[in-house]
Amino acid sequence: MRTCWLCEAVRGGELVTVAVSGGEGDGEFEGALVGVVGDARDAEGGGAGVEAEERRLPFVIVTARGITGTYPMLEQNDIACPVVTYSGGVVLDRDRSVVYHHGFSKKTAQDVVEFIERRGFDLTWSAYAFEDWVSPRKDDERLRNEERIVMAEAREGDIASIAHDEVQKLLLICDPAQTVGIEGELRGRFPELAVMRSSNILIEVMPRGTNKAHAVRALCELWGADPAAARSRARSTASSPSCCP
Repeated sequence: MRTCWLCEAVRGGELVTVAVSGGEGDGEFEGALVGVVGDARDAEGGGAGVEAEERRLPFVIVTARGITGTYPMLEQNDIACPVVTYSGGVVLDRDRSVVYHHGFSKKTAQDVVEFIERRGFDLTWSAYAFEDWVSPRKDDERLRNEERIVMAEAREGDIASIAHDEVQKLLLICDPAQTVGIEGELRGRFPELAVMRSSNILIEVMPRGTNKAHAVRALCELWGADPAAARSRARSTASSPSCCP
């Protein structure tokens, strides 16, 4: 039976949600990281999501995906809420205005790309800068597969073609036999960056300090909430949101 893209992402452990609730009269805040986003109204079988809906509380999607790869899933499931993208690199409010961002310079991105090309690694790279997603080879089947997964389309270009001077992430889609070795070389050459292997074919290059916890903390500060009150709760990947069987 067909399931929605959002639920597939949840099952894969890619998405979590944040519901931050206001205290009852004492000004305190409580929060919960919950692992279901099916329709934003039935989290954990009627728990935090329902409570957030009824009390008109912020409900936030947190994901490693870029901006262009996040909204198609939300629109498909009729969800409108703030989002944390790029694992904390860019935070957007409900109206899709950027309220927080963290990245590295285009020069740094270019340095990484030039190193990759000099070494002749078997990979295709793409760069994310806010809503822009650029790749030097649109015809690479590895990039096309990534486009299908995230339901978004990259444009063909190089780092210099990016309008913003801040890049949130470089995504490297590698030959699985070389991924570990490429990750090691990049970490050795660029110790100032966060180089993380997220699957047997994917390596993500981001600035150090980019993480979901920092982004959630920024949101809590924006909303006047106490970041120390946020709690984390994992969800079994075997279970399904209410919108899917």
